[in-house]
This record gives sequence, C-alpha cells and structure tokens, in this order.
Amino acid sequence: MSTRGSIKDMVPYKKEGKSVNVLFAEGFKAVGIGLLAKQKLEKHSTATPAFLLVLEGSVEFQIDGTKYILNSQDFVKIPPSQEHEITALENSKMILIK
Repeated sequence: MSTRGSIKDMVPYKKEGKSVNVLFAEGFKAVGIGLLAKQKLEKHSTATPAFLLVLEGSVEFQIDGTKYILNSQDFVKIPPSQEHEITALENSKMILIK
C-alpha cells in the first residue's frame, strides 16, 4: 500500500522553533525539517550515514570546520559520527534520509 503526503502540510514553519517530523520509518527513516530564517539545528552527529536534501530555501551547512551554502535542490551526504550544524539563511524545508 502506498501513502501520499505533502512536505508543505507535514512540516510547517514554527515561530517558536524548528519543525522536525518523521515522515517515514520502515527500513530507513525520512525526516522533514522546517526552519525559519536564522533558526538553527545545533551541532550534533548521526550514528548512521545520512542524506540531506534542501527542498526550498537556503541553508548554511557546517561540517569539519567547513561551511557550505545549500540552496533548493542541493544535497549533502553526512558521514556517521561527524558533528555538523545547519543554519537557515531564509525560510527553508529539507528532507533527511538515513
């Protein structure tokens, strides 16, 4: 059985903080992330490799002391155990798959 969904509906922007919702978690996990401009996902790491895709907006992604600007349709592969952080440069929605 397939399920249809919308990032627009499932990952709303929130003035009080970031929006993070699990969209799928059967064999792998897909997480929707919504950040308003200047909101941040503080430095953290992941136990498994991950794939981050920017759906809309623009973010600064920092890993290993290097900063990358990711725009709509850009992606980054995140290795396990490496600390990284994300800062929204404008209202942004992303999907994280791991």
